[in-house]
Amino acid sequence: MKITRGFVLLALLIVLVFIALSFWWYKSLFPPLSNHVLQAEQALANNLIGLAQLDMNQVKKIQASFTGPIDPDAIPMQPGTQSALIEQLLDETSVLNQHSEAVLIGLYVGETPADSGAVTALVGEFVQSNLVKALEKAYTVQALDQNTFELTPLPQEKPIDPAACPSDDKHKGANVSLYWVHHEQVSFISDKVSLALQARRRLEENNPAVTDLAQWQKYREGALATAMLFAPDKTWQASQGMTAMMAKQAAKNLPQINQVAARLDFDLLSQGIDVKLILGTEDSQWAAKTADEYQAKLAELGKDSARVSPTFNRLLSRIQIDSTQEALAVDLSLDESILEDISSVVQEGMASLFSVEAKDPSQSVGPDKIQTHPKDYAANAVLANLPDITFKDHETPALFYQGPFAADIKQISQTDDGLFEIWIEAKVAIPESQNWGREYTAETTFIVDSITDQQGNELLRDERCVTGMMIHGKNQEPSSNTMINSDTSSAWKRVRLIPDAQLEKIHRIEGNIEFTAPVSVSVHDVPLKAGASVEAEGVRFYINHFKDSQLTYQLSGDTDRVLEIRALNSAGQPLETSWKMGSVDPTGQQNQAYQGKIASVQVFIARQFNQQSMQFVITDPLKAPVKKDPDAAPQYFAPDTVDVSQWDSYKELDWNQLKLTNHFFGFVEKNTKLIGDLLYPNLRILVTHNPESWSRNPNITVFFPLLEPLPGVLSAMSFTAIEPAVQDEPATNYSRISYPYYTNSGKLAINTFLDE
Repeated sequence: MKITRGFVLLALLIVLVFIALSFWWYKSLFPPLSNHVLQAEQALANNLIGLAQLDMNQVKKIQASFTGPIDPDAIPMQPGTQSALIEQLLDETSVLNQHSEAVLIGLYVGETPADSGAVTALVGEFVQSNLVKALEKAYTVQALDQNTFELTPLPQEKPIDPAACPSDDKHKGANVSLYWVHHEQVSFISDKVSLALQARRRLEENNPAVTDLAQWQKYREGALATAMLFAPDKTWQASQGMTAMMAKQAAKNLPQINQVAARLDFDLLSQGIDVKLILGTEDSQWAAKTADEYQAKLAELGKDSARVSPTFNRLLSRIQIDSTQEALAVDLSLDESILEDISSVVQEGMASLFSVEAKDPSQSVGPDKIQTHPKDYAANAVLANLPDITFKDHETPALFYQGPFAADIKQISQTDDGLFEIWIEAKVAIPESQNWGREYTAETTFIVDSITDQQGNELLRDERCVTGMMIHGKNQEPSSNTMINSDTSSAWKRVRLIPDAQLEKIHRIEGNIEFTAPVSVSVHDVPLKAGASVEAEGVRFYINHFKDSQLTYQLSGDTDRVLEIRALNSAGQPLETSWKMGSVDPTGQQNQAYQGKIASVQVFIARQFNQQSMQFVITDPLKAPVKKDPDAAPQYFAPDTVDVSQWDSYKELDWNQLKLTNHFFGFVEKNTKLIGDLLYPNLRILVTHNPESWSRNPNITVFFPLLEPLPGVLSAMSFTAIEPAVQDEPATNYSRISYPYYTNSGKLAINTFLDE
């Protein structure tokens, strides 16, 4: 077909019309800010050092497009929960959200602290009486005059946190008053009443801007959110605490920067966001050099990460760094797949670490991934009655056990800073079953309340004000893990003693074990449509929005009873979950992604729980028992100083006369290869290797007779390779031994890993 000039012109006209309609549609969705916003900016522009703006029209459009309408019949949450100002701005049911057009924040530094601080301007069509009612949800509102109000935060009953630092309560409990000054379409809020009144006076008198806003207004046009610091070196003076220290240090380290600007843009078509950061400077050489350095670092990081995580490498490619004569610019583009990308990065990293297969990141929804062990909540009924805990013949009884509960010391070690650390395990007996599924049905937690000596002196370190305890948690925090096998639900925790504590002085360990399990569960089928809901047992589930593999839902009421939101595919099979994100607003919305296309939803709600607790006491756990006859209790081991005199009785001992009396030495695990197995009358050495294990190192276990007068003085074992495969000289390796040693029927087993 011959393409004529007229055809080309027609096609070009269609494209131009499409572009024009798209632009008009986009502008109709996000109209420009009104003149009231310009007036508020002008009122704030009195020697500003910083200004920020949030376009509430865009916020509300995004909320409507991606989270759907909120549940009009939501059950009120538990009494005492209050909505702070920022939460009400994001709550679609609040008048602050419904009638606001923009939020502005001005930052000031004056000659005195009273003249320094921040002022928030709320721009919108507000009825003063309605605004008062909204603010009264979070504040005590006291009128100072017709348009000026003092806002004092309502006291909130917070649960007592045993791990909270006592000194923090002084700051958390302080009620800092705010001052709200109302003026028709603009309300000013600040903790400095003088700053709020100054802004209202400038608005009423239509004073011109003292700070030049031309660059600001051009930069923030069309943005979802914008921030600009006109004097970064003075920012710390308008802040306090850690924020002020960090701002002051940043200004000191980067004296080249004379302006900082950032903006956040939302693209409704691509459903993505674009983050821009500009560091203004008069030193063009510094900007160019810094851009080159960070571009090189990104390239190097991308090269290294490509082998481990292609998705992370792709995310790095979205970061653009450039420089001009006046600024260093950073640009980051993210789309709706960012949460899935983050999930893929984690999967690929774990796959690289443990040599397992990761999901193909090129698949968006991909084939349905079905739950291999969906939770059978009907099986939980047997957890209503817990059996007494028992111990098998080859197990040493726990130091404490009563009814279904048990507590025991599993290991003692020293931290890098020399503190003794005790690994304590709590167990709860449950009816034996092999089908509890992958996810936990019950929860076991415990807390160690006290560790004292014979005189009652506390040996447990007070870590309430200690920072950096992320891995194992503070001593005063409860355990945060639950492990379930066929007949027990267990949890463990490591606690540290005070400096210079002596293990042999431990007389009493006290704590509390708690067990919770849903024993009666109802299941509710919910059709996949916006507005579908179910209400039972004082809790309500409501579907706000959905698409393909993602579900936005809202929970209200007694939400602790909700056990699972299960998505089913068209065949009625349960889909595996992917990422999950809670909403930042107080409505209780959740965004859950599944690994497959959703066809329907099931909601599992607990009717009844079995909740039990037990106070445990362990007395003299590390004191060796006095044996009066051969059938006495087993020997306990603890790290101790070697008493050479204890060895005297063994100087003339013929070690060949010692014999192992029991030949049960455990089992070789699946995928483990038996390298060596030497059995002598008084010794057995078992060497195994599992190349798929976490450490991938060979494992050696040595069994020999238990010498009772030598309690726990061994600290290491040496292994010598007489004929090494690579080295010319014999190689000796010293391996650390951990407490407790495994004892059973008169023998001692020491288990350690050999370094490759």
